[in-house]
Amino acid sequence: MNTASKIQPAVLNLFLQSKIAQEIIYRYVVGSTGIINIYDSDIAKIPVPIIPMATQEKVSALVEKSFALRAESKRLLEVAKLAVEIAIERGENAATEYLRRGENFGD
Repeated sequence: MNTASKIQPAVLNLFLQSKIAQEIIYRYVVGSTGIINIYDSDIAKIPVPIIPMATQEKVSALVEKSFALRAESKRLLEVAKLAVEIAIERGENAATEYLRRGENFGD
C-alpha cells in the first residue's frame, strides 16, 4: 500500500494547511517574483504523519460537518440581513413576521 492510500484527502488537506506543514513546505519554495514554485522532488521530502484510519475517519467527518455548518451560517446570515432590511423598510413587526413564517429561507 502506498502512502497516498494511507491518508484521507481531508486529513492531508488539514495537515498541509497546519503551521508546521507550512513551515516545512516553505523550506522548499523557490521563486521571488510573486510566482513561487516547489519541485516534485521536494514535495516527496515533506514528512506526512500517518494516523490510524479510525481517527482519520473521525477527522474527515468533522471536516464535512464544519463545511455544512459554515454553509448554514452563511444562509442564516443572509436571512438576518434580509430581516434587517425588512425592519428598516417596513418596520420591526414585518421583519418579525418574516422570521416567524420562514419565507425565502431556502434549505
